[in-house]
Amino acid sequence: MTMTKLVTDCIDACTSCAEICRKCAKECTSKGGMDLCVKLCNDCANVCDQHASSLHKGDHSHAASCVAACEACAVECDKFPSMDICRKCDDSCRNCAKLCDLAEAVKA
Repeated sequence: MTMTKLVTDCIDACTSCAEICRKCAKECTSKGGMDLCVKLCNDCANVCDQHASSLHKGDHSHAASCVAACEACAVECDKFPSMDICRKCDDSCRNCAKLCDLAEAVKA
């Protein structure tokens, strides 16, 4: 199977997003009142990992859940603009959602 650039960009975005979400969850664990952020970051990281793994096998079935998890995580992290890791996570999640949505839209 030959992967399109959009699919490889989506895989790369998922991998990067999962890494940043884990860092965000870890940093936010030590902060009070950030339980939802931690949960959504961990959920997003797991879904991104699953989607990237599936895409390597040509399976696009996790695209919608990846986009939804990234969007939910981005919305939550956007609530904490004073935290550098949350800003990075927000940006990474929005980028991942966009790229995965594009890859899904043009899949064969």
